[in-house]
Amino acid sequence: MVKSGSLFEAEQIILKGVLELGQVIMQNFLESLDRSLKSQTPANYQVINKQPRTLNFIFGPVTFQRRYYQAGTKKREFYLDQQLKIKPRRRLSPHYLMMMAKIAQTTTIRNTADILNLVFDSGITADSVMHAVHELGN
Repeated sequence: MVKSGSLFEAEQIILKGVLELGQVIMQNFLESLDRSLKSQTPANYQVINKQPRTLNFIFGPVTFQRRYYQAGTKKREFYLDQQLKIKPRRRLSPHYLMMMAKIAQTTTIRNTADILNLVFDSGITADSVMHAVHELGN
């Protein structure tokens, strides 16, 4: 039960809890998917280790562990990233990018960053929004 002095505070507490729950659910989903993909990898794939990755979703950053594979003598990859089409060094989820692009169509880059930070408390900068929108435009 939420103990708060006002409805405003209660809503803030509940929203924070819902966003944190989304982070936990996504982490569990991604790590579970990585486990299930292990049985689907080609026979020549050998697990080297597990490595963390952090992606920012509209409900906040999620850090998850995924297996790093070696196939043959040179090819190394994260099979989970390949299956989900997550690009290397990409930090924003595809849905978050789409939301960013939709907002940016109606306002300035700086306002887009302000809106995303106000609604999702994401800590995104106007520069990050500009780079993401330009990348999506290409």
